Amino acid sequence: MNTVVIEFTEKITAAPVAETTLSAADAAAFLAALQVRNLGPDAAAKVLDPALKQDQTNAAANVAMARIDLARHDPAAAAKRLLALTPPTDWLFAYEAGIFLTEAAETDRGLAGTGEVLTRASQLLDSVRGTHPDLPNALAQHTAIEILTGTSPPTKAAQDDIARARALSPGRIEFVLMQAELFANARDFASARAVLGPLMTPLYPEDVRNSARRLMGGLVDYEQSLSASRSRVPASGSNAGTAAGAPASNERSRSVAVPDADQDKPRDTRGQGRFVPIFRTVQAGEQRIEGVLERIDCPGGAPVRFMVREASGLTPLEVARMADVDFIAYRDDLTGGVSCGPFKEPMRVYVTVREGPPGRQKMVVAVEFLPKN
Repeated sequence: MNTVVIEFTEKITAAPVAETTLSAADAAAFLAALQVRNLGPDAAAKVLDPALKQDQTNAAANVAMARIDLARHDPAAAAKRLLALTPPTDWLFAYEAGIFLTEAAETDRGLAGTGEVLTRASQLLDSVRGTHPDLPNALAQHTAIEILTGTSPPTKAAQDDIARARALSPGRIEFVLMQAELFANARDFASARAVLGPLMTPLYPEDVRNSARRLMGGLVDYEQSLSASRSRVPASGSNAGTAAGAPASNERSRSVAVPDADQDKPRDTRGQGRFVPIFRTVQAGEQRIEGVLERIDCPGGAPVRFMVREASGLTPLEVARMADVDFIAYRDDLTGGVSCGPFKEPMRVYVTVREGPPGRQKMVVAVEFLPKN
């Protein structure tokens, strides 16, 4: 863990503080918002119910109760409560109301279909932008609202908002996934893959890699389906095009790009000690093969074949799609993508497999590129 010591040349002698007396409902709302996370929604509701009976229109109390409704998995109740609320004058409650309305629509897509919920959420977040223009999550939620409404192609405003949110909060993984989805909706698949690729490297935890991998697989399938559709439609006034059922002419999606986030940065490993890889855990029904990966064959209309040389000879292994394989590298000299064809330098790998259908080769689950030494 890196640490930094900051020394202030001047001491803070006083801080301007303006005291404000909270109403009983406001105080209960803040307490309930704390308790819903630690003690659960029912305990929080016990704190808030008496206050709401006394002040049914209190903005803070209604927003806090909407949070409780969502924790109880009742997005319709949360949306109904917030739609009936007079727009809050306090930016924090307006922000939370907009966020909770968007979350309700994400949980129950039927709420998104009416248009009223997302319109109100957008209005509330717009009011927050007036005083807090660089609030990252508010910017990202504008993008989420556009994705939920199905706007196609995405607007420049949404693309600018998510790019700004990512710049302000580069560690928010959900912002990365949201930007990739926006690129996909714009059919800019190269940008979508470039955004997702770094999340598939061992720099990130397994759950993040799995989410990125699922989205990457969806991108590849979507791009291939579009390419196949285009290849089956002859050009106007000519016999150009490919016959129905033929593979798409654009085969670039067979390469799952995994760019290196630190590709252009100098590497300094001094003082870091010897690298000890943490290999993927073999799950039930799986087995691990150690060998040298010589090539990957991608015959059109057939499974992808991984040719791995073991001590006993060359072993063919299969997978339906390249995107179904968990690629993990423990080397700092590998960048770019994993693509079909022979490798210039055959690489030592662990290949995790499971039994395939009767009469078929074993199916590839994961390929781990082992350290050189």
